[in-house]
Amino acid sequence: MADPYEGVCEPAPELAGFTYSIFEPSPIEVVADAIFVASEHASEVYVERLDDRYRWSLVHKGGAYPLLRVTARFLQMDYHALAIGFRTVVEGYTALAEYPENEPAPDAAAVIALQCPTLPPDAVDLVVNAVG
Repeated sequence: MADPYEGVCEPAPELAGFTYSIFEPSPIEVVADAIFVASEHASEVYVERLDDRYRWSLVHKGGAYPLLRVTARFLQMDYHALAIGFRTVVEGYTALAEYPENEPAPDAAAVIALQCPTLPPDAVDLVVNAVG
């Protein structure tokens, strides 16, 4: 089966904004909105709390290459046109990272299971139950 995003070199504009809260600690409502969108394709995501802010990430247990493919699918772009930073997080999962060697240590972190769709209020509950 052909990749439907082959040759697409830019992320879909309506999805690109959701990556901000992957790299920058954000209010829980921002992270919940991103998790809602991710739940259309992902069955689990990584979440972490840093003080009173949160971050999220797509994850994969298979390492960087499968995470690259998952991320490209989320962004609706060709994986050949994408480079990612990554780090190993809880339970052997690989998550996205802007600067893997300089990631702050979270106060709490977890991988949470998602339903399709995971509505934003439900995402808030999942995150709070997992990481406070």
